[in-house]
Amino acid sequence: MDDSQVKEDLAYLRRVIEDSRRVVIDNGMHLLLWGILVVVGMILTYAYVHFGLNFPEAWMWILLIGAGWLLSIWIGWVKAKKTGAGTFLERVMRSLWIGLGITMTISGFLGPATRVIPSLSVIPLLSFLLATGFLVTSVIQQERLLRYAAIGWWIGGLISMFWPGDYTILLFAGMMIAFQIIPGLYLYRKWKIDERSPLEAETES
Repeated sequence: MDDSQVKEDLAYLRRVIEDSRRVVIDNGMHLLLWGILVVVGMILTYAYVHFGLNFPEAWMWILLIGAGWLLSIWIGWVKAKKTGAGTFLERVMRSLWIGLGITMTISGFLGPATRVIPSLSVIPLLSFLLATGFLVTSVIQQERLLRYAAIGWWIGGLISMFWPGDYTILLFAGMMIAFQIIPGLYLYRKWKIDERSPLEAETES
């Protein structure tokens, strides 16, 4: 194989990697969706614990998490109609978050219900799982902000682990805003810019 062929192959691989990265760039809707739902749930849970609000907390979470899964499936279906099955990296990232989502749903519901996972351990556990998801996603999307979010999730998880208490309910809500909703807004804004750029280029031409 001569040098020209090697250069052509490397250029092709670079194009494939860049194309894969661009397709994987998410519009942030999943982060925004789950972030908002969890923040609402955490605030209501804190009100239930501290102010004695009379409502079925378990059913509230079942409705919120159920709505999250249904809307996530719908968002994924709409995206699949536009882009198809997606690239290998996109499928990897989708599988990563589906797996983490299932793990967090089972841990958050069945863990405390079966007393295998103490209630105060749920927030640190979920924080560490989210940190892992954000770290891997930051590598796939090459987004530094997501890497910082992962670090934030780990720090918040450690705080919840070493200083447990009811305040961690609001702490987790705050982490959701800082480390999930804000990155989701950033990705959505970047996605809108990327979507607008080809249209502007066509208009100028």
